[in-house]
Amino acid sequence: MTVAYLLNSVAWSLAGFLLGLLLGQLGRAVQDLEEVVAVTHKTTPPSRRRRPLLTWERAAGIVAVLSAVTLVTAATSAYQLQQKTEFQTRYNVALRNLLESRTQANQRVRDAQAEFIAALAAPNLNPRDPALRTALDRYHAALEADRAEHARVPVPEAPDC
Repeated sequence: MTVAYLLNSVAWSLAGFLLGLLLGQLGRAVQDLEEVVAVTHKTTPPSRRRRPLLTWERAAGIVAVLSAVTLVTAATSAYQLQQKTEFQTRYNVALRNLLESRTQANQRVRDAQAEFIAALAAPNLNPRDPALRTALDRYHAALEADRAEHARVPVPEAPDC
């Protein structure tokens, strides 16, 4: 749960409470009607006159403040999401480049290995044949290049956002 979500939830909960309070005061307007009826019939009205706690102007101000809080929390959440998305994009590009380079290096090793095995499987195999030694040297060079590629391009750190 983020702070922006928490603020937004509290703000709209408060708005719901205030709306209920305002509607409750509208229900109390009936009591004011009782005072008007008492005055017109020359009877004594109730002694205490209550001033409304929440007027329409105050309610509009509260709604305006809550709307501003919602706008700020939405903007903050959008900014944070954009930052996380950009961070994740950079990580994905780095990981993709790593995988491409390692895949190419591994393919060179597999090709050299296939060539070496084909030279070993030749029907007229001569251990002193220079082609066999060349295939073995290529395989060894491809393995070393693969190891160097792994050392040159390390795996990027996992994102912590």
